[in-house]
Amino acid sequence: MYRNMLKKLLKKSIRFIVYVVIFVILLLNLNFANIFSNNSIEIEVSPRKRGYDYGEEISIDVKVNNKNRYGKLYFKVSDVYTGGGFSVSNPSNKEKVVDAFGSSSIEVRLLDKYYSETKDRGKGKHAYGMTDKEYKEFIKYRTERVVGEKDAITPIEYESREETIEKVKSKAKVIVAIFIIILVTVVVLIAFVWFIVKSKNGGFNSKSIIIIFGISLLLNMINKTNEVYASNIYEENIKYDKIVTTQVSYANFTCTVDVKVEYYFVNSVSPITDLSLDTDNDTLPDYLEVLYLTDINNEDTDGDGLSDGVEVFRTNTDPLRVDTDNDGVRDSDEDFDNDGLTNLEEKGYGTDYENPDTDFDGLSDYDEIRGVKTKDNLSTYITDPLSDDTDGDGLRDDIELKLNLNPLDSSDNNTKISQTITQSVLPKELTIESSTPISFMGELVGDIDENVKVKISSNKYYDNLESTVGNTIVVDTTYGNNDGLKIAFDLSKYSNIKDRIQVCKLINGKLQAVDKTYLSGNTLISDCSSGEYVLIDSMKILQDLNVFLN
Repeated sequence: MYRNMLKKLLKKSIRFIVYVVIFVILLLNLNFANIFSNNSIEIEVSPRKRGYDYGEEISIDVKVNNKNRYGKLYFKVSDVYTGGGFSVSNPSNKEKVVDAFGSSSIEVRLLDKYYSETKDRGKGKHAYGMTDKEYKEFIKYRTERVVGEKDAITPIEYESREETIEKVKSKAKVIVAIFIIILVTVVVLIAFVWFIVKSKNGGFNSKSIIIIFGISLLLNMINKTNEVYASNIYEENIKYDKIVTTQVSYANFTCTVDVKVEYYFVNSVSPITDLSLDTDNDTLPDYLEVLYLTDINNEDTDGDGLSDGVEVFRTNTDPLRVDTDNDGVRDSDEDFDNDGLTNLEEKGYGTDYENPDTDFDGLSDYDEIRGVKTKDNLSTYITDPLSDDTDGDGLRDDIELKLNLNPLDSSDNNTKISQTITQSVLPKELTIESSTPISFMGELVGDIDENVKVKISSNKYYDNLESTVGNTIVVDTTYGNNDGLKIAFDLSKYSNIKDRIQVCKLINGKLQAVDKTYLSGNTLISDCSSGEYVLIDSMKILQDLNVFLN
């Protein structure tokens, strides 16, 4: 009994350990978005004047631009490195805060601590009463950056980016190492107890070995992902620093000034719980704006004329770049569907960026907007590219143009047009390859090509009779008995017996001759509606019935 309890306990323990390991691995492999980095800040350092004279206070502007759209920027001027003899008159360690896409500036003032008298200026003597030799040495001293001078800001020692990363990695390694040691210890103890139990039952089986090997592999993966994880921690939590250099013209020499700025970012975007929230109404929800790094408060982040939602969902372009494919053409000026309209024009008209015929009426968006002609080229109309029936009369725009009707006039939908079906819409086996090629015509409303469909019948009964001429066919049409549709059979191959061939229709399983039938040359024409038709040699069918006429 105790052995069974121990087995169950071991199985549950192993399952628990495996789940914990998998969870930790998933956690360590999370792809943290590095949206706060050195690329998100721009620092400009420049003197307020082109040149300063002896004794003047040098004024330098340090301007900081926050280019991050989701983080507040905290910064300060921590150190100033300059040539010998200058001191900073307004050192300040107070942080400034810059909102997303904002900017701020700090003024740094430098004083010439050696200059006290102005009476020697303009009298052919050097400032400070120096000789030529002393002055040359002094200028050399002035142009070299001096660290830790009396009365100046003493630069603190700071770590490089690489050194900081290594420190954070080391800390992370210690944490993970402790976890691994504990985990390995637990696994070893479990494996040892399991080994004893299994030994009494004949030893480990293959399943046990696979599980232990899998745990070892997972532990190794944890160690491998450690450094990546540590690096990501650094990118999001460690302060950055930059040293920006400028040159100041002071009297008759140039002095180099280095300004060290320390900064870090704090996320200013609250967690988005409402997935339907779209602050800037660009059809790209706020939670997706965060993922795409687009501006929640600006419908067109990159300013190319296409809203962020359009670029993500419609044109598949980068909402952060004006020219996604780097071909020199702005995304808004591209023509992705090659219909003659740019993306910006498609946006204005509301047409599909990826479909040259948005409303599927057979007319391109460009043609509908610029003007389309009727079949006889006598009339031109501007139709709606978003509606296949601009005038709403039940006839598609392309059909009205084909029939030389007005696609902007809803009163012409009942106009009858003399027309013949296009042979290309008929099955090939019923046209030139058939012994009795067929066609359809008539004074009809609508497009005959779309309203008449025909195929060879699957009923082979009449095909096997000697009295049958050609194929049995099935007609499917929207036209009724009195709408004017005619079917024509070419009897050129049966010209010697054409006078005795009759058009028949299967009605309720019985053959009935079509009344309105006439012969025009070698063409047999009759009224037509939906149904199954067959040509019958009237003399042959009598013979089939054993009826012989003298």
